[in-house]
Amino acid sequence: MYTFQADSGSFSSKANYTLAITLMKYQKIYPIDLLLNTNKIFYNSRNKQNFGKNFNEFSFQAKQYKSSQKKEIYVLVIGESARYSSFHINGYSRQTSPNLDNLDNLISFSNVFSPATLTFMSLPQLITRATPDNLNLQFEEKSIIDAFKEAGFYTAWISTQNENDPAIKRLRGVTNYFHSSKLGLDNNSPYDTDIISNFKTVLKENGNRKFIVIHSLGSHFRYSKRYPPSFEKFKPALARVGFDNIHISNKTKFINSYDNSILFTDFFLDLLIKELKNTEAVCTLTYVSDHGENLFDDERGLIQHGTENPGKEEYHIPLFIWFSNQYQKENSEKTLAILNNKDKKAMSNTTFYTMLDLANIGYHNSDQELQKSIASPQYKEPTERKLISASKKIILIN
Repeated sequence: MYTFQADSGSFSSKANYTLAITLMKYQKIYPIDLLLNTNKIFYNSRNKQNFGKNFNEFSFQAKQYKSSQKKEIYVLVIGESARYSSFHINGYSRQTSPNLDNLDNLISFSNVFSPATLTFMSLPQLITRATPDNLNLQFEEKSIIDAFKEAGFYTAWISTQNENDPAIKRLRGVTNYFHSSKLGLDNNSPYDTDIISNFKTVLKENGNRKFIVIHSLGSHFRYSKRYPPSFEKFKPALARVGFDNIHISNKTKFINSYDNSILFTDFFLDLLIKELKNTEAVCTLTYVSDHGENLFDDERGLIQHGTENPGKEEYHIPLFIWFSNQYQKENSEKTLAILNNKDKKAMSNTTFYTMLDLANIGYHNSDQELQKSIASPQYKEPTERKLISASKKIILIN
């Protein structure tokens, strides 16, 4: 993802701006796409070889210490490029979250930052114990999927993204159910709602305990490709084809198209929650975005994400937890903790610990790590918050 800033008037700024737009327009056209993706290919290839020699023998020693007499379903939805401030439920002036606004038992966390502004760096920190200081831990320890499976859960990974990351590819052989789009981000890319049928299939599978991860396209550029025409509420919006309108003069169109994609995310999450309600199971749904997005917000004129010195909109992200009435009844201490922790400082790499805590799963040394779960009364705010930049520079973002 190439992020650039608006023309400040100088010759060098104009040259950089023109180059950035050119990269943006042609990064998916052969042979330029081949050149621009070479570094990522080398990164993935190298990391595939970096799985530790003891990786296959690694175990969390995970066990569920408290179970329900009813079915249990825990869902993690990983969003894409969603900004905290673009949801009406979080105070935005536009009605971008009409469904979430009116949902009972849904808690929005107000102070969550992403530890990276590129998906291939942030995603591992959601599903493993990797951190900005130790990103390679994703190749030494297994993932949250593995931990749930050790605890006896049926596991599923459902994605509208084309999963090329080696840490995700290996999950194809780990999960009980794996679905990933083979399409790209643009031509004929799916809508997130296209995987509702896959979600329903998993819900019907045998097993009283399920853990489901959904990796969505969310608000990935091009925003107008992420929602059907019927969701074009905010107008004028960006054209549904072409990159010719990437310019600060089209700021209004960018914001309108982006807000329409948030509106569709609200619709998508509501559909998932309705399906969960129909199961009458003990269940939760957690939504967290991988990172935020720039929309020409300040004098720097930044657009999209992955900047070397990101602004707050690029890392301040939404995190929602919804729980069923039955879950609240059986886990009142956790639901109270969720409410009490909703405005505390957090990083999205709390996700690993929080999901296991929600499901009452313990693992080796988990008692010492409950302070990292925002569903725990023992949660402690981080003393400092760090982000790893595109060049792997560690940035303090407190």
